[in-house]
Amino acid sequence: MSNASYYALEECKGSSCNITNIDLGQYSQNNGYVHRGHEYTGTRNYRVKACNEAGCANFAQSTSVTTVQISNNIKSALIYTGYGNGEDEGKIDWSFNQPNLDTINKLDSAGVNRLIIAPTSHLSDSYYSMQSNSSGKLLDCTPDETPLSASENFNGLGVNAGNGFQKDVNDILALVKASNNTSNMKVWISTPAVKPDDNYARYIPTNTQIKSWLIWLKAAFINDWDLIDGIYMFDENFPVCKDAGNPMLEYFANIRKDLMSDASLQKLNFVWAPDRSANYKEGEVATTGPYSKVEELITGGLDSSAAWDLTPILNDFSFTPLFDYIFMQPNVYTQEDWAVGQSSEWDGLLAKISSWVSSQSIYSTPSVKIKLGIDMEIDRIYGLDPEKQQRYETYEDNFSNLVNSRPMLFYFHYKHNQAGCSFDSLVDKVSDFYTTGSSSPSCYSNAGVLLPVPTNLALQK
Repeated sequence: MSNASYYALEECKGSSCNITNIDLGQYSQNNGYVHRGHEYTGTRNYRVKACNEAGCANFAQSTSVTTVQISNNIKSALIYTGYGNGEDEGKIDWSFNQPNLDTINKLDSAGVNRLIIAPTSHLSDSYYSMQSNSSGKLLDCTPDETPLSASENFNGLGVNAGNGFQKDVNDILALVKASNNTSNMKVWISTPAVKPDDNYARYIPTNTQIKSWLIWLKAAFINDWDLIDGIYMFDENFPVCKDAGNPMLEYFANIRKDLMSDASLQKLNFVWAPDRSANYKEGEVATTGPYSKVEELITGGLDSSAAWDLTPILNDFSFTPLFDYIFMQPNVYTQEDWAVGQSSEWDGLLAKISSWVSSQSIYSTPSVKIKLGIDMEIDRIYGLDPEKQQRYETYEDNFSNLVNSRPMLFYFHYKHNQAGCSFDSLVDKVSDFYTTGSSSPSCYSNAGVLLPVPTNLALQK
């Protein structure tokens, strides 16, 4: 195919590979993980396919393939859909209108080339979620109540309805197509929220649920599939259960396996922005609670506990990485009760993350195939709280030099009518940071009032 835009691998099953003049790449599978370049038991054959928007055809000339495009020049913005902090707050509007188009054009003009579309919370079961199923492994380790069984399907309630996630994504896609789009903007779509059952227990989605969701994903956005470039992992926490091993790692791996096994999905990046990415010291293990440090996941583990038996496979050069991008989410801005008034503590943690992302290594352990990026954080409270302003400015101080050389993600609140910085003012801050590496210390309220920056000498650096 002379006009191929990407290449993919198709697994040959049965007699499907018994076709003359077809070059086959041999790839191996062991313990459910697909590997490249090493021979293990359970070899499987894959046929190279050349693909474009019209579909895929056999490609016999070469077994060299590139199915996912990875870049340092990623400027992404997290766009929330749904109901704010709950359905009672009202529906976020992304319908086609001039203000919404202006927002997309402003982000585009700042070089934003990825929009991450995600629901705001776990709260709306009828909006976009996977219902917890007790046949899966516990995600939250030790729930207080006996779990209830649930339907083993992706809970698509609402996705086809007038106010569902599918409509909201299609509205944003329409805005992208109508925008100037000078940055070649693509979209990363969030996984569904994992909805707790009636006893507040959460289970990782079963393989049936994941496959059902991916079938829905392809069908829902088939007309704009050229704009869909990746999958964003909604769940940010990474619990490690002492008795149950590592259920989230299994969830991540099951999604990655399904993305690799379907030729039409192999072009998609798999992206994560884990919570509390650097709040532990080298060698320290989170023994007092279920949440452990994400740097162990990336580097293959710094301790020898049984919970990390699977992690060394993630970054061996011969293995397919679990994620294509991991954006380090500092939570210096969002953790209001941490290091209050101690700007040196904020600066130290952010400087550590900056060093990791700059060197693409954590504690001198290289991230071989996973691209490490920065997660910027701001919200409407910036206009109301002097310490929030100080904390955000520390982000700009530490990360501005990485804007054009390392992957970036920007969390900046959802559209709202509350006090503090308006959504439009926060969009301006995103635009300014991606354009110049800094932004004005002020913002406007929804009423158009300039919010002054209170002076607090105790917080000055």
